[in-house]
Amino acid sequence: MAYWWGPRVLLGIYLNAVVCAPLWCLPQQWSFLYALSETLEVGLSWLLFVHFARGKYWVPSLKHVGAFLLFGSLIPTFLANTYLVVQLYFLQDISQSAIWGNWQVLFSADLATQFVFTGPALIIFTRFMMDRGWTQTKAKLPKFRLLPNGRNSLLDKTFLFVSFVITLVAISLFPLHDMHIVYGFLMI
Repeated sequence: MAYWWGPRVLLGIYLNAVVCAPLWCLPQQWSFLYALSETLEVGLSWLLFVHFARGKYWVPSLKHVGAFLLFGSLIPTFLANTYLVVQLYFLQDISQSAIWGNWQVLFSADLATQFVFTGPALIIFTRFMMDRGWTQTKAKLPKFRLLPNGRNSLLDKTFLFVSFVITLVAISLFPLHDMHIVYGFLMI
């Protein structure tokens, strides 16, 4: 949302995180602090990618994909999750031995969310939102095609859907607790 509507959404993200902190079994009296990491991550993502790197969030080229991965995803996620884990440690919500494990889970879960949800959502829905004037940026975007080279048949779409469902079922049936990156993908 910050890419489409700018930094004005940060207040809503912060308030949402304040309200949702107790849902993660975090003490409510510190929820105003816990919400900062979420807001920091989104704000840094917008600032670094859109403002400093001058990236286009509908990622029209490989240059913009690389900029999104580095400035819109990796750097903000690294900084925000480091802040959150240090904060959890200093507020005595986790022990020193749990810092690295918690950071791995948080980092991989955030990256999974960004790569699996945010990236595709920006690519797929930006044109729709721009056509209706719902974004800050006004640009001419090429038509989005879900499948390349005219592969738009019912069989192709069914194959994609069935593959996605099989993957979801397989992930839910087989516990993978020792693999932190896979656990992060399961968090979403």
